Amino acid sequence: MVMSLVLLNLAGGDCVDDLKILEADEGFCKIMRKSEMYGLKRKERRALDRMWRKEKKRSVPSPSAAFRYLSKFHDTKLQPVIAVLLAAFFGKEVLHKVSFKTALFYRYGFTSLLMFLFVLFTQKFDQFAIATNTNWIFFIVISLTTGSGAIMLYYYGLKRINAKVSTICELCFPISTILFDYLFNHQVLSPVQ
Repeated sequence: MVMSLVLLNLAGGDCVDDLKILEADEGFCKIMRKSEMYGLKRKERRALDRMWRKEKKRSVPSPSAAFRYLSKFHDTKLQPVIAVLLAAFFGKEVLHKVSFKTALFYRYGFTSLLMFLFVLFTQKFDQFAIATNTNWIFFIVISLTTGSGAIMLYYYGLKRINAKVSTICELCFPISTILFDYLFNHQVLSPVQ
């Protein structure tokens, strides 16, 4: 389901009804069927084939099934939790295929590209001239220590633990931040915070 929705988005689909367009593309359907079995052992492929009692005719979910699936995520209170879960899940999936250093490179590479496009479209290049040398030094120190260093440790650890533990640790991050700020800096949050 998730792979179909990601591919629908990449193909420029605007709504779940556009899944019909993907289903009509024979070449796409052939690739989807092969990708479902990619990386699976023979025993796992056979078990997956036996799971379907009838012959499986669809390569992508129906629009109604996709709509029902997506509607489960519409609870606004759960959206931050879902975002953390998806980030941990996709991070773990990426680490099955590449090293944590490569994942770190792509994370910063894509982020840099997206931010460049944002600056390009908003025409904010003049902000670079406003930054002082001290600002640039702070920016570099922060990006190399708490930015790259922390993310590198995160991906290194994620390679060795499962996604459930990673998600629980990520959800504890705000609590640990408050606790460490109190213990080390003797700061207490204000009611607004």
